Amino acid sequence: FNVRDGVNMEGMIENAIRICDKALDPKTVGVPRKLLEVCSGVALLSEVEIGFLVTWTGGTGIVLRRDTKSGQWSPPSAVGIAGLGIGLVAGAERKDIIMVLIDDDVVKALSAKGQIKLGSQMSIAAGPLGREMEGSINASTKGAGITLTYSFTKGLFAGINLEGAVVGARDDANRKFYGKVNVSPKDILFEEGAVSVPEWSRVKELHKKLNLMEKGETIAPDSTTVEY
Repeated sequence: FNVRDGVNMEGMIENAIRICDKALDPKTVGVPRKLLEVCSGVALLSEVEIGFLVTWTGGTGIVLRRDTKSGQWSPPSAVGIAGLGIGLVAGAERKDIIMVLIDDDVVKALSAKGQIKLGSQMSIAAGPLGREMEGSINASTKGAGITLTYSFTKGLFAGINLEGAVVGARDDANRKFYGKVNVSPKDILFEEGAVSVPEWSRVKELHKKLNLMEKGETIAPDSTTVEY
């Protein structure tokens, strides 16, 4: 993961596709498809953690809204994430993160002006594992106003608690990608036709990967894929 490559929208979409590929790997337990069938969106992020005793994390990613009536995914809107923690990190450690956004209110919070502090301004919890897992899904679905999170770290996939991290929209990346000065994250995520996705982008491919995750399907990784 090259931090510089991940700061523009093209790089963030590439990272998001790579994260989906990891989640679709049959060797990974995966995100419960029941969650993806009812969710109002996802955030796909890559962050780097650096420090000794007190650690700093920072990264970028994208948010996509899912229309719960049609099942269609919106164009991506860029976000950044940052936070402080406590622990020992040898050099820089990278995490790939999936946030399952259960309600439209959560998607709206991530598309609003300013920054959102996870935990205090948005309920967040480590998500359940297993593509066919159903046990506590009903308690975590519509109306709960909660975001469920997952991470890939050092090849391991698990639920993760991001409480205390701060997430905010990256209007600069959106403007450059869509070529519109006054477009807002809310327009991108909620107003159909507000932006035109460049034909050369890989957004359609990303949408297909998300649809496969929603169906609980798996794809064996390409033998040429570089694992991190």
